[in-house]
Amino acid sequence: MLMNVGRADLELGRTEQAITASEQAVSSWQRLGATLRLANGHYALALTLHRAGRHDQALDQLCEALAGFEVTRQPFWQGMTRYRMAQAELAVQRPRQAAGHAEEALALLSGLGGAGRRVHALILLGEALQQLGQAERARTCWQQALPLLAGTQPSEAARLRALLTAGS
Repeated sequence: MLMNVGRADLELGRTEQAITASEQAVSSWQRLGATLRLANGHYALALTLHRAGRHDQALDQLCEALAGFEVTRQPFWQGMTRYRMAQAELAVQRPRQAAGHAEEALALLSGLGGAGRRVHALILLGEALQQLGQAERARTCWQQALPLLAGTQPSEAARLRALLTAGS
């Protein structure tokens, strides 16, 4: 219930209240020893911290979430957590770490979560590679991502086309 309150607060722009509710949920699940719920709580708290610009704290929570998802054998959530770790690493200007997490996310999400999850991981990996000066590898990621959008996300497709055109 506290996580739902946190999500609602976050959607309403009440970030600090969302963080507090998420922290309380994590604390409760820690006391109960609910490993999967606890991992989900760390993940949700990380998303809130990331949105608040507290990226290093978000990464700490994502590391906790990843450990819980590994113990409970949740490959989809491991992949999503790696994706979120890549986002946070990119936000703090650590593209090498971001690329590593994005590659792990791609490996874990292959066959899980549909093309939508894969496309976002490819785009993020491309952004990290671009920042590392690996323009050709970045272009390859974006070229692989573009057909996966298949008309479902026109603004994202336009952004990808612009990235590909800018690199030409």
